[in-house]
Amino acid sequence: MYTPLLAWWLGIKPEIIFYDRLERKHGTSRWIFKKKIVAFFDVILGFSAAPLRVVTAIGSLVAFVSFSYGLIVVVSALLGRVPVSGFATIVSLMSFLLGVIVAMLGLIGEYVARIFNEINKRPEAVIEKVY
Repeated sequence: MYTPLLAWWLGIKPEIIFYDRLERKHGTSRWIFKKKIVAFFDVILGFSAAPLRVVTAIGSLVAFVSFSYGLIVVVSALLGRVPVSGFATIVSLMSFLLGVIVAMLGLIGEYVARIFNEINKRPEAVIEKVY
């Protein structure tokens, strides 16, 4: 969980404090590039189900395109225009099934994300002031 974003998520607008950063006299920073990348992915994946929806859409698109290609292969076979018998059928079936698998994994991920959102103990409402 990327803690600095929780304040924004709670609806609190943090104040910006400007200061002059002094030069480091001893040691080096531990905020290395790898930690920044991990924080980036925490932000993207921890607060949104959009990547799961993108995966589902890509899987559905692949399945649809390969199903259309399979129809073209069937029509071409019926008309006698398939140059390599069997190869096109196998490719269209494999790509269709892989597209369906990716779409189903996206749906399962969506369910897991909803379960996670229910159990992660974030408050449903934030009370700013009690009278």
